[in-house]
Amino acid sequence: MQKTVFLVISMITLSAVAEEAARKPYPKIYPFVPVNSQELLNDVKRVSEDPQAETNIYSMYAKGLLKEKETQNTPWVSTYWPLNKGGIADPYKGNSGVLGDIVRPRKILSWEHNYNRLKYRRGRQNMMDWSEGALAGLAPSEKYDLLLGDMTFDLTNRQLDYMYKWGSKKQFGFLSNVNIMGGGAYEYAQLMFENGFTDESGNKYSSIEDALPDAVKLRGGIADEYALKYYRRGNVASFQDALAMGFKEAAKVKDNYVLEEKNNLMALWEGICNGWSTAAGVIPRPLHSFSIKLPNGKDLKFYPEDVKALISQYWFNSLIQNSKSEYTDQVSGEEKFNGGTLMQGLRCNNKSPKKDEWGRFYDSEPDPYSKTNEIEPRCVGVHPAIWHMALINIIGKQGRSFIVERKIKAAVDNHPMSDYKMSFFNPYTGDDGHLSSSIKEINRDDQFYKFRNKNAKYIVGVSTTMAYIDWIRPVRLNNESSDYDKNNREFVDMMYDLELDANGEIVGGQWRAAKTGKTFLNFGKGRKQPDFFWVITKDWKKSGYFDEIQGLPQWTDTTTTPPKEWLAAAKVAHSFKYNKTHAYGWNEKCKVINKVTGASREVPCEYKEDKPQPLLNVVNKLLELSRQ
Repeated sequence: MQKTVFLVISMITLSAVAEEAARKPYPKIYPFVPVNSQELLNDVKRVSEDPQAETNIYSMYAKGLLKEKETQNTPWVSTYWPLNKGGIADPYKGNSGVLGDIVRPRKILSWEHNYNRLKYRRGRQNMMDWSEGALAGLAPSEKYDLLLGDMTFDLTNRQLDYMYKWGSKKQFGFLSNVNIMGGGAYEYAQLMFENGFTDESGNKYSSIEDALPDAVKLRGGIADEYALKYYRRGNVASFQDALAMGFKEAAKVKDNYVLEEKNNLMALWEGICNGWSTAAGVIPRPLHSFSIKLPNGKDLKFYPEDVKALISQYWFNSLIQNSKSEYTDQVSGEEKFNGGTLMQGLRCNNKSPKKDEWGRFYDSEPDPYSKTNEIEPRCVGVHPAIWHMALINIIGKQGRSFIVERKIKAAVDNHPMSDYKMSFFNPYTGDDGHLSSSIKEINRDDQFYKFRNKNAKYIVGVSTTMAYIDWIRPVRLNNESSDYDKNNREFVDMMYDLELDANGEIVGGQWRAAKTGKTFLNFGKGRKQPDFFWVITKDWKKSGYFDEIQGLPQWTDTTTTPPKEWLAAAKVAHSFKYNKTHAYGWNEKCKVINKVTGASREVPCEYKEDKPQPLLNVVNKLLELSRQ
């Protein structure tokens, strides 16, 4: 009898909390406004690349997809090659671990200390004179350079150059142009109109004048901003006339503006985790160490970790990392695509996001790095319905891995997913049970009653454990296997509910920090929703980004170094730059500060970012050797 009374009181409390929350001034976005169910389904079909994606809870159960499922091939464990240690230019032999970093904190805290140490290493002696044991302890990029006979260590030095530019100037280290005055907005407005560009609402511009405000926003500098004001006042006949006046006004103040000052700190999490985590779920794992004879007769030994480093570096700087966009080739008529990643969710850059009544993070203000002034669903994490259906379809149905950024807030921590398991609970009482006994009809005792999709008739509580491959400090092992990977998995428990229509179709859902009610004594223990996730397209090989350089002499005797012609091709790959310029359709803006007033504004700028890649022909051959 006491249990019944307690249950009634709990139900009343949940209803009261729901009513109270509905009156609070939460922003009118998810999780306080339901996402259109068709949008959820479209996102799942897009990210899984499956028009017949599983979206019905009963069908998922019947096909065994709600049990424990794992990827067809376990992603391989590696490291994210921290940038403050030099990335793959880090000679990781003798890494003293966490204790050594505490005893000698400069090794982990000061990128400048590590940079100077690695630069000194470059010039102190000829590595060809080192013993075979010492050669085996070289950094992955150093072994690669020696293999090609490159005594200038081109790839290694480019790694260090990137390290220095990012550490000292951040993204400004790759600036190629800053146009404080501006002046190109009218030409861009003309381009926007003539090429059928659309505004943020998806409407085509009706004229050049209609496109001008957005063109000034995207490509305009100080002169364009002044010109738009004069033009809107009707003081001039055309925008071009107004621009002449704008240049005169801008010339008076342009020298007061300087680039926003950047600190020279480097976050400890910065590295190539997105290169490792994407490659690890797609490329076969290196298995064994092997040696190649250098021209001086010494053996150069490669460990599986060295090969993984080079693979990760290639994937990190490959254009496959861009969002996938499809187009029709104007010459051949073939359907092709750029990029190759399909992303779901948005990065939370807020260091201290707010929590709602139930201990869940939510977005209360515009993101500091977003290009819109609107509040977006970022810190709330990936929608639980999309997360659930992505697990079911990508891992459960297709057996593929995808990449999860597991932490809400600013730091990025990408990991390849390997498996999941699910169980169910009554969303009103929190009692564990089977799927059928856990599906309950929605009523006013539901704590999220006011936030439910209008088509939702039932809700079911879901406890999901996701497993991902964690990074480790690089280790030189002669042999590795999938057991090595599975022993380095991390498990994260999360709780959410799914909204179902009358037929069991998933139409929405809510994250839960506790199975029922507020978090109370668990201090947000269950608040583990992922920030965002992304997956490499099934057709990644068709992108062209992984085609080997043709016309090179064959490397047939792999007991010795490759033909000398490979070095010239490698240096071309090393010099790859990513052009974020107007010619490539980029509308980058840089913040400049007025030295006199302290006011800030954004002006058009362009970047040419260094993205050194190892020669794919070499990387593929080393992978082949490691698997023999």
